[in-house]
Amino acid sequence: MTRREFLRATAAAAAAAPMINRGRYRLLAQGARTYSARAIELVGRPTVFDMLSPFTIGSRRWLQDPPSFTAADLERFRGSGINVFHIATGVGGADPYGSVLQFLAFWNGFLAHHHDSLMRIDSPAALDRVKGAGKVGVLLGIQNAAHFRKPDDVDAFHALGQRVSQLTYNSRNLIGNGSTERGDEGLSDFGVAVVERMDAVGMGIDVSHCGHRTTLAAFDVSERPVLILPLGRIDSSPSWIPRNSGLDVTFSTSFAAAGGQIWWRASRSNARESSRGSRFRYTGQRKS
Repeated sequence: MTRREFLRATAAAAAAAPMINRGRYRLLAQGARTYSARAIELVGRPTVFDMLSPFTIGSRRWLQDPPSFTAADLERFRGSGINVFHIATGVGGADPYGSVLQFLAFWNGFLAHHHDSLMRIDSPAALDRVKGAGKVGVLLGIQNAAHFRKPDDVDAFHALGQRVSQLTYNSRNLIGNGSTERGDEGLSDFGVAVVERMDAVGMGIDVSHCGHRTTLAAFDVSERPVLILPLGRIDSSPSWIPRNSGLDVTFSTSFAAAGGQIWWRASRSNARESSRGSRFRYTGQRKS
């Protein structure tokens, strides 16, 4: 048999053989990686959040010039498979109140300009609608609460679209102590009033970057589940647990009792643990 005859016979045999469907599919034209049909279905079913995403880092060009956000830019977010982005940024300085007002004004203007493709998430009903509407959801949040000068400010910023607020960002403010402070007395009386008002209006309470006692006090005071956005693995000494080696048990018990919610930061070190479920982990039940 000549080489040409061998190749013809091999091709004919391959054509006659039954097709083997391994149930794996390539999602991206430019990539060779394949995924099982079950994995694709599971990822496509839920509404997927990125709970720490400023859209862009180090530039406000899109916010200051909304038309500069092009269809190609939008497609990068749509193609990510993420349905809702939590736009969390840290503010501080001499005038946090004015800084947050400006930040929300920029974002509200940007979202209004792109209302046909972007949706501000203001309520659970908006979460139910965003995926079916084919839009990218934006949840407005702030990584500090220093802009709350009085409890009524919580209502004012909620009216402007803010739906999540960290209580502190590393350092101390009038509400409580941050994770890098040498001491931590927990929530102040003012902090208790702010937490209670956040509960009342439906603003998410985030205790990442808070000190130990401030964190535990928030669990105790809040009547709603408290958020930690994000948290590294507890057994790997997350940045907000710098000193108290006995916090793990206290934290776990109090957190579960408060019905808290943890959002894990995916990294090479914890990707395997995160991939066993979604990036969202829920512990405990809501308070009755």
